[in-house]
Amino acid sequence: MVNFRKMLVDNKGFTLIELLVVIAVLGILAAIAIPRLSGVTDKARDAEYTSTAGTIRSAMEMYLTEYGDYPGDGASGDDTFAAVGSWATLNDALETVELPTLDGFSFDSYSVDSDGATDEYTLTISNTQTGSQFVISEEGVN
Repeated sequence: MVNFRKMLVDNKGFTLIELLVVIAVLGILAAIAIPRLSGVTDKARDAEYTSTAGTIRSAMEMYLTEYGDYPGDGASGDDTFAAVGSWATLNDALETVELPTLDGFSFDSYSVDSDGATDEYTLTISNTQTGSQFVISEEGVN
């Protein structure tokens, strides 16, 4: 009996119950933390798109300064943007700035109103991964 008691006292490991309790606590913490972190990725992607939309707006203003007008939408015979439907075409049309490559990019629409007195444009892009839409105009990014 003395040897059995000595063996129990000298044992320096964890019991199975202690290990199960620790694993259960870690599992509960992971179940709470993982859903909260998934929204952070979407916010980061949208922040990247907002930044790129600002870059596109700057490129549009540089295009206006260089050529005296915004790129055409095909309606007035100037079809600079008429065929825009991809990131590469947009990047080529706005040659003054190298646009970063974005995953999930969708070019939705572009229109320009150049009547000689005022120049206005609206360029709409979307992040297909988050479903967010960004409207770029001469007034800013919304």
